[in-house]
Amino acid sequence: MKQKHIILICLAIIVVVAACVALYLNSQVTTQLTPSNSNITNGDNFTVTLTSENGEALANQTVTLTIINQLNETNNYTLVTDSSGAVTLIINMSSGNYTINGVFNGNGHYKGSNFTQSLIVTEPLESNSQSSSASGTMSSFEKTLEAFENSPNPDFETGIITKPDGSKWVVTGDREAPYGSAEGEDILNSAMGY
Repeated sequence: MKQKHIILICLAIIVVVAACVALYLNSQVTTQLTPSNSNITNGDNFTVTLTSENGEALANQTVTLTIINQLNETNNYTLVTDSSGAVTLIINMSSGNYTINGVFNGNGHYKGSNFTQSLIVTEPLESNSQSSSASGTMSSFEKTLEAFENSPNPDFETGIITKPDGSKWVVTGDREAPYGSAEGEDILNSAMGY
């Protein structure tokens, strides 16, 4: 008799826990990671945007990008979305075919999402780079880098390093970000006191 009551109590607890888990999972908002073009020129930005199911940009969320080359070697980048829900990574690698994976693990309010796509990197055309520099067109990162390098009081703990995989990073103290990324620009601005 006691054993039947214990079994019924255990079953009731399992049903309640399962219902709570189902309710929790259904209350999370569905998300979508949308990558930019799969054909990109070396030195250009690759952007991924995180939105909710109704198109709302999700700021301050962590997205991990993994780039895999033809030898199955990987480079991982952990980035935080900006106010428009985007993360930007400057592509600084030799021309070739790569695979890029993006993952948002989700949290208590948002469901996780991911994508996998091919990434074809090409070298810039010589004439395009010459005309762009001749016309004085610079990205906001390049302008920030130039201002940092020309600053009368630069932060000497901030700099640019090249990692063993050939990728460039902006570093300062305990912060680092890919060269050319919005986060790298933020580090340089902080070093200049902006």
